[in-house]
Amino acid sequence: MAINTDLTPSACFTAWRHVEQGKACGVQSLCACTQDHYGRLVAHFQALAGETVAAARTLVRDAGNGRRIARYKLGQELSKRGLQVGYAAAICRSKYKCDLADASEGQLWKLVFDIRNRRKPEVRSQMSEVNDGNPF
Repeated sequence: MAINTDLTPSACFTAWRHVEQGKACGVQSLCACTQDHYGRLVAHFQALAGETVAAARTLVRDAGNGRRIARYKLGQELSKRGLQVGYAAAICRSKYKCDLADASEGQLWKLVFDIRNRRKPEVRSQMSEVNDGNPF
């Protein structure tokens, strides 16, 4: 006796895919998924296809994705301000007592905002012209 005889093969596949997506990331609709779900979804379906090594590799890569994004954003902020990576590395050593390569995702994001909130050089020169050397 067949199950779901009233459904077409594509409707059965769609229902199965929704269930498997729910197992993988807790979201059953691809429309509701975000980039954060992507790695887990790919790994789940790779594992179902028998590609266990590729699935494991995908999960490992996905686990470090937030850190990679923060590191990329840090590089962007440094470039915008004409600063070298050594500047962020010095702040990291001073503030977190670790190398930039060993900084956590949260520490990297804090560095991004430290660099972003740094006054631009032209603002400093304008401020010194306004003050004319007077500290008050």
